[in-house]
Amino acid sequence: MRQLGIPLPSAFVLTADVCRAYYADGQQLPAAAWAQIPSAMSVLEQSTGRTFGGGNHPLLVSVRSGAPMSMPGMMDTVLNLGMTDQVEQALADRSGDPDYAADTRRRFEEQFERVIGTAPPTNPWEQLRLAVIAVLDSWQSRRAVAYRRDRGIPKDGGAAVTIQAMAVRATQFIGARPRSAAIYGE
Repeated sequence: MRQLGIPLPSAFVLTADVCRAYYADGQQLPAAAWAQIPSAMSVLEQSTGRTFGGGNHPLLVSVRSGAPMSMPGMMDTVLNLGMTDQVEQALADRSGDPDYAADTRRRFEEQFERVIGTAPPTNPWEQLRLAVIAVLDSWQSRRAVAYRRDRGIPKDGGAAVTIQAMAVRATQFIGARPRSAAIYGE
């Protein structure tokens, strides 16, 4: 899509090879893969001018799944990851709308708990680690296994993990409200 000139938020991908290694090692996140994430996040910070887990201009990310063959809706996604008390306050300050910031946090916490199965930790790096593991685990979820079986998709493909900066729209920072017709949120 970038080649077509469509602007997209910056992202990086842990390939399906990481997923295959994860399962080959008894569902342990490969240390070499995790070791590369801080430098990749630094590139996201530089490209967006935002800071992961804090700062006056916070970077929130989505953690999404992908696969060599399309499996729509079969694997898990977490949005607005990186939310902390400091980030919520920065969003409220930047937008002038504490309700927007609180709603963003509420939606993140609900989704995190639904996908990961626990309340989000306060440490944004631990949030990220748990979300990456959840995406890798979703490759073997009942719905993904059934989808692959029903469509003849090989089980050894593995899920890729895309970590992408959340898009920030100008309306978020001029006080748009969720019940209005204005674009709001993701």
